[in-house]
Amino acid sequence: MSHFSIPRGLVVAVALATLAGCATHSPTAADRMRGHASDDRARADLQSEIAGDWDSGQKLVDSGNRKITNGEKMVQAAQENLRKGAAQIEQGNSEVAEGSMLLREAERRFRVRYPGLEITPEELSTR
Repeated sequence: MSHFSIPRGLVVAVALATLAGCATHSPTAADRMRGHASDDRARADLQSEIAGDWDSGQKLVDSGNRKITNGEKMVQAAQENLRKGAAQIEQGNSEVAEGSMLLREAERRFRVRYPGLEITPEELSTR
């Protein structure tokens, strides 16, 4: 008896071709309905996802607008504090200059009026 050997790949290819030929039938009305339902589910899912993105976007816009408003108020208050601070520094510098001048003048007058009395260095360091 002679053995005739058929390659496995050929057997698999013939089997697939045979099955594919049997599976090529026209879709039924039920198949089409299922397809439409699947399309409708996908469309509804997409619309729901888009609506969710809209809600998230609207929340971010609202939150961002609140932060902008609060930030603008903070900047305005900071600018006012900056102006007040600069005025205080200017007034402080003026007072220090006037006070230093009064100290020097008082020291000069003391030395002229009481030349024999000493003033300690600690007392002079307040200038």
